[in-house]
Amino acid sequence: MSLYREMTLMGQSLCGTLTLLLLIVAIYLLIVFCVSQTGEKKERVLAACLTLCLFLLLQGFVDIYGDFSNGLSYWLGKLPMGVPVLLLLLAAAAEAVMYKGMVRRKKQQLTPAAIKESLDALPDGVCFFLPDGRPILVNKQMNEISSELFGTEILNAKQFLESLERVKEEITAAKSTVLVKTAGEKVWEFSQNLLKMKQEEVCELIACDVTRQYQLSRELKQRYEQLNRVNERLHQFSRDMIYFTAEKELLEAKIRVHDDVGRALLAFRAYLAQEQAKRERKNLLLLWRYVISVMKKETAPAGEWDLLEKTAQSLHIQLNISGELPENVQQKTAILAAIHECLTNTAKHAQGDRLDMVVERKETLLTAQFTNNGKIPKGTIREGGGLKNLRNIVEGAGGGLKIESAPRFLLRIEFVIREESQWQKHGS
Repeated sequence: MSLYREMTLMGQSLCGTLTLLLLIVAIYLLIVFCVSQTGEKKERVLAACLTLCLFLLLQGFVDIYGDFSNGLSYWLGKLPMGVPVLLLLLAAAAEAVMYKGMVRRKKQQLTPAAIKESLDALPDGVCFFLPDGRPILVNKQMNEISSELFGTEILNAKQFLESLERVKEEITAAKSTVLVKTAGEKVWEFSQNLLKMKQEEVCELIACDVTRQYQLSRELKQRYEQLNRVNERLHQFSRDMIYFTAEKELLEAKIRVHDDVGRALLAFRAYLAQEQAKRERKNLLLLWRYVISVMKKETAPAGEWDLLEKTAQSLHIQLNISGELPENVQQKTAILAAIHECLTNTAKHAQGDRLDMVVERKETLLTAQFTNNGKIPKGTIREGGGLKNLRNIVEGAGGGLKIESAPRFLLRIEFVIREESQWQKHGS
């Protein structure tokens, strides 16, 4: 086998050049492993050994141009031609493996550049600074917010916070977050925290985009104010209803007393118009005692039907009723009020002694008709105080009132009866 010293000058020069390149790579790997500490201890030792071997091999290749009589050149010249080439190939393979491992660990290692890049990708603003305001790390979003608000990036975090206090929208209840609206109608929530490290304290400032939440909170506040106004109106309406109900009850009491007094006066008039022998003082005294006791509030008003009978007896009017009164309270009250009014008008205007009432129900229509045997009205009947109050009572109960004067007096009340649906009957 041919020896290395028998190799041509071109071949020896190529081996020397390749050795120099591999030595440069080995030195680079050794420096990277030692400075950045990305490699393990055994890799740093291997890189140092590889560098030393390549340096000695390069020294031998350089000396071999002189002679092969001594030193490294002597031993290198006696080696077979393939051995130096094999050594270079092994060195190249070792360097390739170490470089690949270094690249893989760099990808897996969290470097400051990787941290800055990841923070810049966040949609929220982040700033870390020292207690005196010196910024340590500020991401891209936080600088953009500062530029939009104040026209410059964050140079001093404490001054930036003081500037936020002047342009803030509001401070939350916790007083640790500040809401700031930018020119782009975005609302940012700034919160500050204190981080205690081993050697010193670091302040953290976070800016979150809360535009949607802020808009919803504004809408919720407006709706709450509207609800408060509606609630206040409801309270006022409730107070008005209490006052109205009291006034209505007082008015009804006044009307009832007025009617009772009017009927008592009519009874007294009828009593005076009779002959001395036919006068019945007992019924008249009972009626007047009842009216006076009600006015003095010494007794409660009697039942409507009892009062009707007493009034008819006092006025010497025969009351004829055909049909049954409705069960509906409002409709029944309206018909009883009509009986009272017709009794009064029969005695006062018609001067009759009989009042006829017919109550009929046909399908969904309930009617009550009143006639008397008194004088026929001379013209159209004008509704005075009594008939006007009666119309209000009937229409308030959902009915209608008609009055005819020819060929004879007729008062007609109509109510539309609404049947309950099947599900209402089951639900009640």
